[in-house]
Amino acid sequence: MKINMCLKRFFPVLFVFVLWACDEEKEPMKDLGYEYFRISLGQTNVYAVDSIYHSAIKGTSDTVKCFYREIITNRTVDSFGIATYKADAYLSYDTAKGWKWVDYYFYRVDTNSVQHKVGNTANLIFVYPVIKNKKWNINSFNSKTEEFAYFRKVDFSFAKYLHCTEVVLKEEVNFIEERVLTAVYARDIGLISRYYSDVTIDFSKKDGIEVQINRL
Repeated sequence: MKINMCLKRFFPVLFVFVLWACDEEKEPMKDLGYEYFRISLGQTNVYAVDSIYHSAIKGTSDTVKCFYREIITNRTVDSFGIATYKADAYLSYDTAKGWKWVDYYFYRVDTNSVQHKVGNTANLIFVYPVIKNKKWNINSFNSKTEEFAYFRKVDFSFAKYLHCTEVVLKEEVNFIEERVLTAVYARDIGLISRYYSDVTIDFSKKDGIEVQINRL
């Protein structure tokens, strides 16, 4: 009788211990890369913008400099716990003279991805986990034809930032055109650089625009 009672007391304790031991042996949670895309209510991001306008006819390349400011002004959460952030965008050619409101758009953020929505069009601009060469369809949430983005570099240094990842959203470069869109994100900060090119080339003469955006 005493043995049976001891066993009844012992096995529940043993069972708990085994569960605890198994839990201890589980692999630690992997870094999914959530820190690369930081966003919160009230967040302000300011960028310097250099736009180069190429004219094949004139044979000129003119640079226009301005500043771009993004402020996260609203946050809503749906019944599934997915957050949508409203961003207001402002432009200035001289920040000492103030800013002009130019547009608004949305970021929809869940545990798998980040969507950027302008009007009724949503583009899938970032996904998790952040893994080198991982690719995804930018147009998964709209009616456009498939276009694939991918992580070209992960955890590398860029300018003054130590831990960055580079996203290639478009890269069509040949003898007659350059159509490029890339973005660099820094851990615990977010977007720090973006490059856009829509240029045609005719006998080495460029026609179109290049835009380089860098975080201030």
